[in-house]
Amino acid sequence: IKLSQYLYELTDEVKYLDYIERALLNGIMGSIEESGCKTYYQAMHPDAKRVFNPYDGGFWCCVGTGMENFPLAGGLICYEREKGLDLNLLVSCEVETRGGVRLRIRSEDEKTTITVLTGGELTLRLRIPRWCSSCLLTLNGTTVGTKDGEYLTVARTFQSGDTLIYDTPFQTVLEPSDAEDVFTLRYGPYQMVGIQPDCSELIGTPDSGWMAQPQIYPEGEMYCLQLDGGQTLPLQKYGLITHQTFTTYFKRADGQPTA
Repeated sequence: IKLSQYLYELTDEVKYLDYIERALLNGIMGSIEESGCKTYYQAMHPDAKRVFNPYDGGFWCCVGTGMENFPLAGGLICYEREKGLDLNLLVSCEVETRGGVRLRIRSEDEKTTITVLTGGELTLRLRIPRWCSSCLLTLNGTTVGTKDGEYLTVARTFQSGDTLIYDTPFQTVLEPSDAEDVFTLRYGPYQMVGIQPDCSELIGTPDSGWMAQPQIYPEGEMYCLQLDGGQTLPLQKYGLITHQTFTTYFKRADGQPTA
């Protein structure tokens, strides 16, 4: 991630932000649990379970590395340059520019709300994610934004209380691995994992049925993958998994779903 950040600053190429986004939202966020303990190994086998360091021992060297990850994460979300502020990752935070403009950013999956806390003149550039086929930016209910490469740009004098809403619809993607019949599931920028035991084999074919048009949808605080025959597979974001078992890679089992 550090190397990608340096390369982005040198080249201004958004491909490095794509990597940073996926690594931060999935791998890094998946290395901490609710009480702040850390883990290092990211197990990929079916029904895997993470092992976090205990408070009373087991302070491994990788725990120290893990502590560094999270204080550095804030510097990856926004990048300020002379011509304005780039919002590169859609992550909840608060930011104050050198010019004194303060913004509160709240991101909930496909919808990011930006509230101006302290107004002022600002050129705000919002990254257009490559995982999003279309996006919409509104300011106080009016569509705004000029496409500038892989960003939407709004240059104006903002007033306190102004509200920008950035809609970036998620898409479901089946990502193949090196093995032809093994794949993972992605929803927008998030790696999704199965949380149902023994779910590593999924029936389907890539040219028909649910695999031809996969669909993930939110279900309360969880997510579901719609399968054939009215069946569903419960899912969760990889970065939100802590002590429960999970499956990241699935194997295709050709055939018809059982009733």
